[in-house]
Amino acid sequence: MKLTKVFVFGSLLLFSNSFTDVKYVTVNFAGGDWVFPLTVGEAVKRYGLSYKPPGYYYTEGKYADMSTVEYDYETDDFVNENQPERTLYSRTIHAYVHAYNWKPTLFDSLKNALQEQFGKKMLVTSEEQEFIFNGEKASLNSSSPVNDRNVYYGLIKIDSGIVIGLRHKPTLAKNSIKQVEVLLMYNRSDNDIRKRMMSF
Repeated sequence: MKLTKVFVFGSLLLFSNSFTDVKYVTVNFAGGDWVFPLTVGEAVKRYGLSYKPPGYYYTEGKYADMSTVEYDYETDDFVNENQPERTLYSRTIHAYVHAYNWKPTLFDSLKNALQEQFGKKMLVTSEEQEFIFNGEKASLNSSSPVNDRNVYYGLIKIDSGIVIGLRHKPTLAKNSIKQVEVLLMYNRSDNDIRKRMMSF
C-alpha cells in the first residue's frame, strides 16, 4: 500500500492511497500509529494482534494493558464459536480501544495528556446506566467517581471523522479489574458514540 501524506494536525495525519483514492487517517497514541480505515486482517498484520474466537482481536501489554479493535460486523459473523482467525479479516475497523488498569489519578492524567496532545478541550459528562435483574437495580463495578450507577466519560472531536473517548469502563462483575479506556473512533454518528461510551 503506497501512502502519500496529505495533511498534518497535531498528532493526526491524513494520507491518501494513490492507487485507490482511499483517505487514510492516522492517530498517534500509546506508542502506535492507529490507521483508519483498515480491515481486521490489515490490523492483525500491522499491530501483531492475537485472536480469540469467535471474533476478538487484541494485544496485551504492548500499547496498553489491553488493546482491542472494534469493527463493522454482520448478523452471522459469530455463529461459529470456533471459527478460524481469518474469517473476519475483511471487516472494516471503526475503533481501537486501549484499556488501562485503574489507578486513582489515571483518568485525569489521560484526560490532560489527550487535551495537550490534540490541542482541544475534552468534554466530560456522567450518565446513569440502569440495569434491572430479577426486578432489582444492579450496580456497576466501575472506577467512576460519581456513583455506582453512572458511566463517567469524556470526548474530544478531532477533524477527519476522529473522536477520542475516555471512560471509566462499566461492568456488572463484582470481582473484575476496574479499568479506564481510551477509544479512538472513526466515522461514527453521535448516537453510536454515546451508545459505545455507555456500553460494557
